[in-house]
Amino acid sequence: MPAGDGPAVVRVPVPVVAHPAGGYDLTVVPVRTHQVDTVPESVAGLRARCCFLLTWAARGARR
Repeated sequence: MPAGDGPAVVRVPVPVVAHPAGGYDLTVVPVRTHQVDTVPESVAGLRARCCFLLTWAARGARR
């Protein structure tokens, strides 16, 4: 970990494989919270476990 006040950034290469021979073990689905109703039909045909990452991209409240 480098010295300093900020967080360390580590870049990890990730190979992209469009169609692996044995299929996928896990599919990660990032989705905004307000769009979650449209996701089931998008992943209905997958033959893998799905991990949904819900995000809320809202700005902080103004005072």
